Amino acid sequence: MTPSALRNHTAFLITAAGTSSRFALSAGGGLPVKKEFLLLGGTPLLARTLGACLESRAASTFVVVYTPGLRSETEEALASVHASVHFVSGGQTRQDSVCCGLAYLNELPDPPRYVLIHDGARPWIPAEVILRVLESTVSRGAAAPVIPLPDAVKQIGEDSRITGHLDRSTTASIQTPQGFLFSEILEAHRRAAGNGKCYVDDTELYTDYIGEVYTVAGDIANRKVTYPSDLEQAEGDTVV
Repeated sequence: MTPSALRNHTAFLITAAGTSSRFALSAGGGLPVKKEFLLLGGTPLLARTLGACLESRAASTFVVVYTPGLRSETEEALASVHASVHFVSGGQTRQDSVCCGLAYLNELPDPPRYVLIHDGARPWIPAEVILRVLESTVSRGAAAPVIPLPDAVKQIGEDSRITGHLDRSTTASIQTPQGFLFSEILEAHRRAAGNGKCYVDDTELYTDYIGEVYTVAGDIANRKVTYPSDLEQAEGDTVV
């Protein structure tokens, strides 16, 4: 499949439906806007994320899942990005929100063959990482970028005791976008709905219901904005 044909069969699903609660708590609990709406170098963080996805030329369809009740604010945050975007109201959890986005994609006249699910709060995603994920998804069915963990990894019990010493060479920190055959991740979400388990990310859910997920090299620059300190690392960017 040529790059152009592959792009026409691929969708980006960008999640931006969270409450930014951890960010707000670290900022003193009085954050006036969602972190995705903060200006980063004069541009809303969410617009930077979408712009990076567009620049990769990996997909032709873009869905942004927004916090219920904040559609106009989300559209305003993306006003500077010249692209056709589908807006979908999210759910109570990230899992619910991704499921809403997948269901929307499935109702399109021509649903995608592949989907890349990306955190709206990861604005520094390099195009090379996106393309690596997509290439592996096409050849293997499911893929995600990872980076090595720099610190020793411990398992902690309920009473704060260290209960296990994990082998760092067999662990990694996972990033997004995470790529999947669209029909398979949609089936996985449908099967997982209502089972009472809250999945951390889509690779965990996919593994439970479909099969193996493969990894590709991520990038340390592809960090997620979770706390205000994450924005302080932005070289050359001014945060408002």
